[in-house]
Amino acid sequence: MRIRLWLGAAIASIAATWSAAPAPVTLLGTLSNAGEPPEAATSMGSGSAVVIVDVDTLLMAVQVVFEGLGGAATGAQIHCCTLSAGTGTAAAATRSLPGFPIGAAAGDYDTGFDMSQGAVWDSTFVASHGGSNATAFAALAAGLQSGHAYLNITSALSPGGEIRAFFSAEVVPLPATLLLLASGVAGLAGTMRRRAGDRHPEGSSPRATDPSAAQR
Repeated sequence: MRIRLWLGAAIASIAATWSAAPAPVTLLGTLSNAGEPPEAATSMGSGSAVVIVDVDTLLMAVQVVFEGLGGAATGAQIHCCTLSAGTGTAAAATRSLPGFPIGAAAGDYDTGFDMSQGAVWDSTFVASHGGSNATAFAALAAGLQSGHAYLNITSALSPGGEIRAFFSAEVVPLPATLLLLASGVAGLAGTMRRRAGDRHPEGSSPRATDPSAAQR
C-alpha cells in the first residue's frame, strides 16, 4: 500500500514559498467513503487532497491522490456548503474538475485555476452566492476553511460519489501518497504567486485572463 504519512516537508515548503506574500490558505483532507451513498459502502478507496485558496488573487490549486476505488473514476467536484461541519451533503460548487483522471481506480491530479473565470464554476452555485465569480469564491473559500465543503470523487460503482474529503486548515496526519506531491505543493504555490503577479502588476487593477492559462 503506497499511502504514507506526509505533511512536514510540504507545509514547510509552502511556508517558505509564501513567506513574503499575503498568505493563501492551505487545506488538507483525507478521502474515504464516509458519508457517501449506500452504493459506496463496500468501497476500499482512499487518498488525500490539498486545496490552496487565495481570495485576494482569485486563484485556487487542487492536488489529489487516490487509490483502491471499487469502480473506475468518472469525475470529481467540490461541493459547498453543508449545514454542519464535516458531515452532510451539498450541491456542487464546481463542475467536474477538468483533466481529472477518469477510467481508472487510482490516480493523481495537480491543477491550478483562475476562479475569476467561469469555466470551472457550477452556474447555480454562483447565482446563489452573490451572482459573481468573486462572491462565489469567497463563499467557497469560507466553506472550505470552516469544514463545510468537500471534494467528491464519483465512480462507476457509486455515481453519486465513492470517496470524499472534507477539509481542515489544521496540520493533521494524512494517509498520503502525497509524498510524491510534497515538492509539487511548493512548486504550485510559487506558480500561483507568479501568476498573481502577472495578473495584478503593482499599481494595476485585476483583469480577466484566459482560463486555460490558469491550468497546468
